[in-house]
Amino acid sequence: MLWALAGAAAMVGLGLVVGDGPTAADTWVAQRIGGPSPLLDTLSLTTHPVAVIAIITVIVGLTAREHPRVALLAVAGPAVAVALNTLVLKPLFGRVIEEYYAYPSGHTASLVAALALPVIVAGARWIAVVVPLVLIAGVAIVGMGYHHATDVLGAALWSTAVVTFLWGTLTRSGHRRLSLAKRRSVADSPGEIT
Repeated sequence: MLWALAGAAAMVGLGLVVGDGPTAADTWVAQRIGGPSPLLDTLSLTTHPVAVIAIITVIVGLTAREHPRVALLAVAGPAVAVALNTLVLKPLFGRVIEEYYAYPSGHTASLVAALALPVIVAGARWIAVVVPLVLIAGVAIVGMGYHHATDVLGAALWSTAVVTFLWGTLTRSGHRRLSLAKRRSVADSPGEIT
């Protein structure tokens, strides 16, 4: 839960700093990436809803039977992160690129929310897979001019905070139900006769 609070606070802090236009860091990153290209356009498809839904579908398919909470979070994490991002955060921060709200990036929020789950559930070894995918996607959408680098960073902070919070809530409520069931079982079982 500490990461959820820290990530959300860092996203808000960054959002307050970035303002309306690109920051010096955004400009520096964009210059290093260069402008739109067919390669970046293709790589930006990793943030497309179809790609994110495919990732979610695979996770649900692999986990639904034996780990229903993981499957639930695979759907709920991206849905909650993107809904709050779109309906609350983007209008709140008001950063615009070509008439569209940009901070935090909705493209990145959905991708990171879907990819954060394997890291949380399966452990740190997935970081070596997830971080490069997010970096590639971020470079692509920045290079295509859809977002600034700080939009991508803010979305990554936000999505990991949401998924971490939801995972902590789901596992804590699961532990509480299990603990309550055990207490009821002990209370209902006949005591030892001495």
